[in-house]
Formats: sequence, C-alpha cells, structure tokens
Amino acid sequence: MLNYYSELTFFVLVIPALCLYRLLSPRLNPEGRAGLLGLISMAFLALLRGGLGLLPLALAGVALLYLGMRQVRAGGRAWPWVVAWIVLCAAGKHPVYVSWLPFLDAGGSGLSGWGWMGFSYFVFRAIDAVLQAKRKGFDPGPCTVGLLGLYFVPYVSGPVNRIAPLARDLAAPDAPLTFERVREAVIRMGTGIVKMLFFAKWAYFLSAASPEFQDGRLPGLPGLTLGAFAYYLYIYFDFSGYTDVAIALSGLFGVKLPENFNRPFLAGNIQEFWNRWHMSLSTWFRDYLFFPSLRALRMRLPWMPAHAAQAGAFFLTFLVMGMWHGDAVNWVVYGLFHGLSMSLWSLKRSAEDSFAPDFFASLRENPAYVWSCRAFTFCYVSFGMLLMLDFKTLHTLLAG
Repeated sequence: MLNYYSELTFFVLVIPALCLYRLLSPRLNPEGRAGLLGLISMAFLALLRGGLGLLPLALAGVALLYLGMRQVRAGGRAWPWVVAWIVLCAAGKHPVYVSWLPFLDAGGSGLSGWGWMGFSYFVFRAIDAVLQAKRKGFDPGPCTVGLLGLYFVPYVSGPVNRIAPLARDLAAPDAPLTFERVREAVIRMGTGIVKMLFFAKWAYFLSAASPEFQDGRLPGLPGLTLGAFAYYLYIYFDFSGYTDVAIALSGLFGVKLPENFNRPFLAGNIQEFWNRWHMSLSTWFRDYLFFPSLRALRMRLPWMPAHAAQAGAFFLTFLVMGMWHGDAVNWVVYGLFHGLSMSLWSLKRSAEDSFAPDFFASLRENPAYVWSCRAFTFCYVSFGMLLMLDFKTLHTLLAG
C-alpha cells in the first residue's frame, strides 16, 4: 500500500483485525493487549510500500527505546538518549541519509515517504517516553513500549500520541462497541475520507502547488491569492481527513488519540492558529523545545529582556519545526517566518496590554474586529504556506 486510509484494501483488512482484537482483548491484561495490538500493527506496517525494509528499523528503535527508558529509570541521564533519537530522526526523516543507518541496506532507500513520516513521528513519541521515564511510579512494560513505536493506526498520519495516555488506555476496561459508538466512528471516518478524496483533490487542482494552476491561473494578485487560499484548504482537508480516520478507527481499538485540528480557519491571530493546527505536534514542540529553551535563556542570560528571550525561543522552535518538514532552504525560511510572526504578535499583544488594556480588551469583544482578525489571519497563513513550495515554483508564481 502507498498509504492506508485512501485505499479500499486497508479497510477490507482492518475489519477482521479489529474483530480479532475485540474478541481476544477482554481475556488479556494490559501488556497482553499491547502485545496483540503490536502484532497486528506489524502486519499492517509490512503492507506499506517499503514496509518490509522499515520493520527492522522500527523494531530496533523499539529495543533502543526500551533500553533507554530502563536506564533512565535506574538513575541514568535522559539527554544522551534524546540526542540519539534526534540523530535517528535526522537520518530517518531524509532518505539521503539512509546509508548511515545500521539496520538498513542500500535497498532501504526505496522506503516510501509515508514510512519515513511514520518513523519521524515515532521519534517524537520516543523522546517523550524517555523523558517521562523519570516519573515516579511510571513503568510501562516492553509490549506497551513496543506498541508506542509500532501502532499502525496513527503511524503514517499522526496524531503524535504519547506513552502515558497509551498506557492508561490499555489498562482501562474495554468499553463495549455499542451501535452508537460504531456509528459515530464510521461517520467520522467517512467524513475524513470525503475530505481526502473529494475536497482535498478539488482544492489541490486550484492550488498553487498544482501544475494545472500555472496553465489556467488568473493574472496578478487575484490569481496568486486564489492559489494560496486553495493550497491552505488542500493541506487542511488532506491532513485533517487522515487524522479523522485515524482518531475514529483508533477509538474502536480502545486507544484514544489526541485531536489534531480545532477549526483553524477561525483563528484570530498566529498564536491561536498554532493552538488549533496540528495540535499534537505543536504542543510537543511547546513542551519539549519552546519552554525548555525559554527557561534556559532566562537562566543563562538573565540580563536579556523577557521579550528577547521569548523571541529567541520562538525562532529556535519554529526553525527546528521547519527543518523537520524538509532540509531544503525554503523550509528553513518557513520556520523563520513563523518564528518572526509569533515574536511580532507577542510583542504587539504585550504593547496593547501595557498601554491600553481596557480599550483592547473591549475591542477584542467586538464581532467586527474578531472577524476582521480571522480574515487577516486566514490570508496571512495562506500566503505563508506558499513558502512550503520550492523557490523555483515560488519565483514563477511571483513573476506571473
């Protein structure tokens, strides 16, 4: 399979897998459930294009993660393991570095982008798990740790789930699959499929990323605006469609995945956008990069103004986030664009609250102001997403 949720074969196979799991899981303890779901997951991962080459790497990653968690629980330091996973992410995310990996031969370079995307999400989960291993009383077993790295439902699309909620879900009694529960899941999966296969394809045809856009685009700014808006819609419908299916299907397996989108088109500023967009990833970066870097800057450079420290943390966070998406220069620029945007918005909000707090508090309650902010944010984010395109394509768009 190229991908799971857009192929009929996946749904034909997942129904008996779900029935088997629901039949056996009530008879198993949490580690047994994790082991059974892990075996099912390995079978589905093997079906991905290049999955047979990915599985040895994923299994080695699971072993490395479990070893790291045991060492941290025994009093070892967590940071060497975090560094190791960051190195693996750099190697696993970009196929150009495949030759560095000891678990893959040259044929491993045939792994699909979906396989690499899934492995990079595994890296985020692994770093969280290593850092959570220091928590008192938290000691997940090897099958639970293995499932964190192998669970097939969110593997290719996210959301980025974490080990503590996963362990809680496995330990909780199985909730019965009532008609209402199944119906809600099927409706959400159907909605996600419609988003992916209809709305996303329609938006892509009109977007700046489509080859057809160059042939039939409107001239000047109106054409560029249409292409930017459609590109934003395409990414949203495609990505949120995948996660809708993943969240609904995972719920049937008894594992609750975090929500990933919360009506991002209604965001009234850039910070609110990131609180609504790819939330599982943005909260991960907030918890493990933004807050730690902000604390480090304030502790090591106490003379630095608070806004400067915050801006530094924003730039670092979004630079890394941009580089995670790709190693081309446009992704670096994309990350710096959002780092600058967040810094300027934070400075603006601070100035408003300092000089005229009552006025701006009242203004933010005004419906006309609220909707104008939403419209501006939609336009701002849409044009910012053009930086996801390579510079050659972007130059052609701007020149036309």
